[in-house]
Amino acid sequence: MTMPMIIGMLMLFTFSLVDTWFISFLGTEALTAISFTFPVTFFVMSLAIGLGIGASAVVGKFLGASHHKKAKDAATVITTSLSFWPALQSPSAGLS
Repeated sequence: MTMPMIIGMLMLFTFSLVDTWFISFLGTEALTAISFTFPVTFFVMSLAIGLGIGASAVVGKFLGASHHKKAKDAATVITTSLSFWPALQSPSAGLS
């Protein structure tokens, strides 16, 4: 389980570096704008990775204890709650 996480983190960092390199061709103003958004983007990515690790630990704990029904219920709750998370993060959420 550790190698996929390491590869995923390396891919995220590589994406950020390549993105910064291409945006640098647009000028210093564009590069400044992306440097202001990087901490927010990195926070959201870290939060998603942390939630994924926590979710897999909870399901793995139940599967290791042979509680397949509890593992299924936990996976259902995790999937359902995380499917509504992007909707709650949208700028128009709750502004009706």
